[in-house]
Amino acid sequence: MNFAFPYHIFHDYSFVNDSGFTHQIDTLFVTPHFLCLIEIKNILGRLDFDDVKRQCIRTTLDGKIDSIIYPVDQLFRHQCYFQILLKQLNIELPIVKVIVIANQSTVIGQLSKECPIMHSVGLPYFLRQQQQYFDQHSLATSDFRRLLNHLTIIRQDKLWEQKLTKDEWRSGVLCPMCAYEKSMLYRHGSWFCRSCGVENNEAFLQSLQDYRLLRDSYITTNTLCQEFNIPSKYIAYRIVKALKLEKIGNNRYSYYKISD
Repeated sequence: MNFAFPYHIFHDYSFVNDSGFTHQIDTLFVTPHFLCLIEIKNILGRLDFDDVKRQCIRTTLDGKIDSIIYPVDQLFRHQCYFQILLKQLNIELPIVKVIVIANQSTVIGQLSKECPIMHSVGLPYFLRQQQQYFDQHSLATSDFRRLLNHLTIIRQDKLWEQKLTKDEWRSGVLCPMCAYEKSMLYRHGSWFCRSCGVENNEAFLQSLQDYRLLRDSYITTNTLCQEFNIPSKYIAYRIVKALKLEKIGNNRYSYYKISD
């Protein structure tokens, strides 16, 4: 399944508003038709959302009950800021929000009436529904590019100060549409998710950057195969050639520098 409309995905999107407060959004999905704020929760057990008490009640597998920060309110604050931002840019664009439960074994109990809540497998369908609903509203190409450019400029990425150990690192190219729960496969020149059907080569590029930031700035074709489930060294070599990575060394002792 592919989206038949232009879109751009910002993962782990952070920025500081005019009052000096930091906003951190798990995923920002931007199209010419709508902007979607996605909050991802990876929590086991059962979740009940109470709009009156403004709390999310978690019941763990052993029966323990506790309360976590209400994600609906978090998304509402983000939505308010983006409404101001779009007004400043003189851009009219609908804003939708959704809470995605990453763990498929989590039981979703009482729902919020203010925000859709679903398992990650339902996210692609939800986004396509929004596109159909807002199909009559579409930004001009110039305005869409202007919005993406502004979002890129104000973004403030966190700088990692330490590397992950091998045991802490999760290998593979993880599917963003499945909330990074499912691994993608390399097939006929593109990355494909068997779970949701999405083809997304950007997911590999993002995974490669994660490897650079968290593991190492250099990589061999052998490591590329092992870490990203690439079926052969020949394919890995074709990938590094296509990416025009700087080659260091010769023959079997060569390795490649991952550019930022």
